[in-house]
Amino acid sequence: VETALASLKPAAIVTATAFASGAEPGNETLFDRAGVPVFQVIVATTRRDIWESNQRGLAPADLAMHVVLPELDGRILAGAISFKGESEIDPALGHRAFANRPEPDRVAQVADRVAAFIRLQETPRAERKLAILMPDYPSAPGRTGYAVGLDVPSSVLAILHDLKGQDYGVEGIPETPRGLLDLLEASDTGLALDNYIAFSTELPTAAIAAVEAAWGKVEDETGLREAPPSVRPDISPSRGEIALSLPVSPTSSVAGEGGASKLPISPLEGEMSGRTEGGASRRSFPFRATTFGNVTIALAPDRGRSADRRADYHDPTLPPRHALIAFGLWLRKSLGVHALVHVGAHGTLEWLPGKTVALSENCFPEIVTGALPVVYPFIVSNPGEAAQAKRRIAAVTLGHLPPPLTGAGLDENQHKLERLVDEYAQA
Repeated sequence: VETALASLKPAAIVTATAFASGAEPGNETLFDRAGVPVFQVIVATTRRDIWESNQRGLAPADLAMHVVLPELDGRILAGAISFKGESEIDPALGHRAFANRPEPDRVAQVADRVAAFIRLQETPRAERKLAILMPDYPSAPGRTGYAVGLDVPSSVLAILHDLKGQDYGVEGIPETPRGLLDLLEASDTGLALDNYIAFSTELPTAAIAAVEAAWGKVEDETGLREAPPSVRPDISPSRGEIALSLPVSPTSSVAGEGGASKLPISPLEGEMSGRTEGGASRRSFPFRATTFGNVTIALAPDRGRSADRRADYHDPTLPPRHALIAFGLWLRKSLGVHALVHVGAHGTLEWLPGKTVALSENCFPEIVTGALPVVYPFIVSNPGEAAQAKRRIAAVTLGHLPPPLTGAGLDENQHKLERLVDEYAQA
C-alpha cells in the first residue's frame, strides 16, 4: 500500500477502514507518510431509519469503530456515507436481507469536503482567502474575543504576521490588539438581505422552517440595519467593483453606468460590491469583521438573543438566528474563503442543534459551515470539547498549552487591605 501511495501521489486519502492503525503514540502511520489529508468516512452498521430519527446519529459500536479510534490517528471525520437498510425480498428465499445502502446527499457532502481541502492545497498562498474567527464567549464585560487559556487578539495578530511571512496576501496589519478590536467594533460590513434570501434558497427547507418557528421571518430579524444612504453594501460573488450612489460627472474616470461612481477592486469571485438600484431592499445583516488583504477577521455573531447569551450558547435545541446563518453564507458564498480558522476554545458553531455525530443536511453546524475546511487552535486540557468540534464541523484541531501559572502578588493598596483585615480579625 505504501508503494502504491508513493506512485499515485494522491492529493487526499479517503478511507472507510474502521479502528486505528495501531501505531504507538508519536509514531508515523502509513497514511502519515503520504503527507496529505486523510479523511475518515463511515460505512455504518446503524439502520438508516434509526440514524434519521436519532439525535445521537450512530450506535455506540459505530461511534467507537468509525469515529473515536480513527481520531487517534488524526484522521478528519468527513461523515457517514452509508447505512443499513432492507433490501427487496428475494423471491426464491422469501427473505428480506439488510445491507448497506449509500446515502446520496451524504456522499455528495463528503465529496464537497474533500474537494474543498484540495482546493485549499492547490491555490497559491498569495491567492488563498482565509477567514479568522474570534469567539465572543459571553463572559465579563471588556473581554471581547475571550477564549480559554488564550490571548485571542494577540494570537490573531501573530497569525497575521506569520501568514504574511509565508507569502499569504496580508495587508495593513494593526499595530496592537486594541487597534484590531477597535477596527472590528467600528466595521461597516454586512450581507444584504436580498442576497441572504437568494443564498438561503439552497438550504434545506426543514431547517429554515425551524429557524422561522423560533425567530420569525427573516424580514422581521431584529439585527437587520439600514444601509447608509451614500453607500449601499451588497456582497455579491459576481461583481468586480464597488458602486457608490454619489453624483459625479459622466465623463469622470471613475464614472459607471448611470453616473454612479465605481471604485475598481479585485475582479475575483467573492469580492465586496455594491448596488445602486432603487427598488432593492437596503437592509443588511451587520458583522463585526474587517479584511486585511485576503484575510478576513471577524468576531463570532450571537446565535440567539444578546440578552440571553449564556443560556443560548450551548442550547442543543434552539436553532440559530438568521444572522448566524447569514454569516456562514457570507463567508462561503460572498467572500469565497478557502478555509476558516477558529481561534480559541470555544465557539458556538460546534454546539448548534443537530445530530451528535454523522450529521444530516438538516443539522445546523453543517448548514452554517458547509464543507468549509476548519482549522481550530484548541487548548489541550479540554479534549472532550475538542472532540465536539472534530465530529460536528470536521475541524482539524491544533492543541495549544495552557498559560503558565505565576504568583500574582499584591500591590500596595492590597497590602494595606490585608493588614486592616488582619487587624480586624485579631481585634
